[in-house]
Amino acid sequence: MPYYDFYCEQCDKELEINLPIAKRNDIIKCEQCQNTLTKKVSLITIGYDNFALTGKKPDEGFRDKLREMKRNIPRNTINVD
Repeated sequence: MPYYDFYCEQCDKELEINLPIAKRNDIIKCEQCQNTLTKKVSLITIGYDNFALTGKKPDEGFRDKLREMKRNIPRNTINVD
């Protein structure tokens, strides 16, 4: 089963939850406050880190796409520069 990253806005808490793929779109509640958790998008950072580890720089078009994602995804950790 894959792990999914979630965020509770009320508790300001990040969680990693192991869920079956069939339940990945289910509504998940925070154990402390019962607020609905927001699923975080984290694959983007992992993909960009692969470029950093290999020493290759992404082309400008890819960097533009990352900048767009950085503007549109709340609480992201995308490092473009």
